[in-house]
Amino acid sequence: MRTKVLIFLVFFMPSSVLCQQEAIFKHGYYINTKGDTVRGLIANINSAGLIFKDSLGKRDSLYPSKVKAYHRAGCDYKLWYLPDQQRDGFLAHLQKGRIELYACIIPETGSVTGATMAGLFFGGVLAYSISSSVSHTSSGKSADYDKYYNVCGYYVRKNPSDSLLVIPKGNRKFTAVMYRLMSDERDVIRSIADDAFIYENLPAIIRQYNAYAEQLKLPLN
Repeated sequence: MRTKVLIFLVFFMPSSVLCQQEAIFKHGYYINTKGDTVRGLIANINSAGLIFKDSLGKRDSLYPSKVKAYHRAGCDYKLWYLPDQQRDGFLAHLQKGRIELYACIIPETGSVTGATMAGLFFGGVLAYSISSSVSHTSSGKSADYDKYYNVCGYYVRKNPSDSLLVIPKGNRKFTAVMYRLMSDERDVIRSIADDAFIYENLPAIIRQYNAYAEQLKLPLN
């Protein structure tokens, strides 16, 4: 019976999920602690590290002790101190602007098991499209993110001298933190419906705020 269920899932799973088996490594580079740039293929492990593959196919696991930043598939990852986890970790730089948005991202990786596919098919494991919250490289081109991913958490920074601020998930705490963060442009807050002012919409909220800030040229505090 179990075999029949797995066969059913394989035939009826969306092709985009099955294709994740091939979408681990992407072109990119990392910057080591000496400031050297090393180019090759990169796969995310999690915020704690990455896997690098050189032109000869040799793989190497790299961690914060060896790498201070890396670039993968159009997205910049920077090493930060994560106050909620009390350790250093790599965060994806999702948006630049008056408020910078970072995220702890774990993409779907190579081997998709029957259990994983079942979870994805029935909604047990959620995978979200981040096409609506792409960042931009210095050339202005949108970043080519993986289609499916998990967000461990969002972090923001408003001033260059600030440390990262963890964005809480609870609706009340989220609203309180974001109202304080956006208090210098209340028109943005008023323009967003109450039911849309939620944690899941954070990339869109930050993007709207930054658009206002750019238009009004708000000074740094």
